[in-house]
Amino acid sequence: MAFCDLGETAIAETESLARGLAGKVVGLKANVAIESEVAKLVQDAQAALGGLNGLINNAGIFRDARS
Repeated sequence: MAFCDLGETAIAETESLARGLAGKVVGLKANVAIESEVAKLVQDAQAALGGLNGLINNAGIFRDARS
């Protein structure tokens, strides 16, 4: 499985949480609002995993009104 985030810290935390799970988990840095970064993300994920079998596209914005 490959996933992406904007931040290296979040990627490292998620990879750490995934250690010990079955399969391979690869975190990649990308901004999905930039088309060229998405294209590179797909290429890098394919290279890291030896191919791609599916895609889940889930991007969101968190807006917390609390200070």
